[in-house]
Amino acid sequence: MRRVEELSTGKGTTGGASFSGGHRDFRDFYQQWDQEARHHRSNRAGFSGGGFWTNNGNVPQPNKEEAQRWCRQARCDLNAANNDTCGGSTEWCLFKVHQAVEKSLTAAEYKKHGRPVSGSSISALATRVSGYNLQLKELPQIVQNLQILGVDAKKTQYPNCHRYPHIPNGQFKSENEM
Repeated sequence: MRRVEELSTGKGTTGGASFSGGHRDFRDFYQQWDQEARHHRSNRAGFSGGGFWTNNGNVPQPNKEEAQRWCRQARCDLNAANNDTCGGSTEWCLFKVHQAVEKSLTAAEYKKHGRPVSGSSISALATRVSGYNLQLKELPQIVQNLQILGVDAKKTQYPNCHRYPHIPNGQFKSENEM
């Protein structure tokens, strides 16, 4: 209030311009304020094309196209896993199922947040994605059941995940493929 009185009586300055002679209103400053407002508006619009709220990194922006792309690859991985059933390479079948699950969960992350969480296990992803919809509440248990059957990125591929002299091939039950 004191500042308004100072400006009204000509004792103050604003934006580099000063009042002279006790003006009782701010008409002289409307043009200056309009110019400043236009400047602020153009800066805000130039903030990566949409303003603060749409470009703030904390606000998730769904990416449905990328989600669909990851889903398509997950389906291809699942088809490839199906091709490996009854072929004597159970570890490859289970590995491909792991890849399909991981890519499906990543697709859900893209659809919800526009980006995946990096470095997450499929268990952690399943837990996170299960919170997106009530119908997905069983997802962590489903992923856990798959892991019990042998769906794992490392154990299906690397001999050091098994006791010597065993290798991944032959360490998984073929009935778990289906």
